Amino acid sequence: MSDAGGRREAVILAGGRSRRMGSEKALLPFGGGTVIERLALRLAGSFDRIIISAGSEPPSEGLAAALARLVSGGIDAVIVRDQRPGSAGPLAGVEAALEAVEGTRAFFVAVDVVDPGDWLPGRLLEAASAEGSLGAVPRCGGLIQGAFAVYARALLPRVRSLLDEGEARLQVLAGMEGVSVVELEAAAGGVFTAFNTPAEFESARLAVEGDPETEM
Repeated sequence: MSDAGGRREAVILAGGRSRRMGSEKALLPFGGGTVIERLALRLAGSFDRIIISAGSEPPSEGLAAALARLVSGGIDAVIVRDQRPGSAGPLAGVEAALEAVEGTRAFFVAVDVVDPGDWLPGRLLEAASAEGSLGAVPRCGGLIQGAFAVYARALLPRVRSLLDEGEARLQVLAGMEGVSVVELEAAAGGVFTAFNTPAEFESARLAVEGDPETEM
């Protein structure tokens, strides 16, 4: 993967309040570490820099500790906070991340995506590298995945305008002129597997780690 405008950057959107989960999704135990560390390490295989968008509140002690472990392990990672009062939604997280992006574009992914893989981020980056492109989003089964996308830093003024107007949905950003849509077959939908409840998290964890009791 490459970004002709500079370093390869990935953004993890981790600013949600996790109401249905009941605890911070990013810090759930997964793969011998935490959800966010596992995802950041996965992304670090393809990207030079990881930006963690953590909402408007100061990062929790757990998230700050996870970042410290990533940095001590050689990962170029940083936490950014959005500057919008209250909860302005994921679009505010995109705004904060785009302000921190050093290149021309970045790959965005929600913290609860189990495995973004390699092929789709690369395909989106390739689509977003076309002249005049402002990004690329996948559409699978008729649904656009606005939280699994490439957005150009040039979108920042539009993002700010949307937020100033009270808009918080990523789908509006994903549907803007200049953001291309990458059509996927329905079979590719598994890459967007995420979790919002303890039951969904356990299902996702078992799919990756297996059940130790059944393996004895």
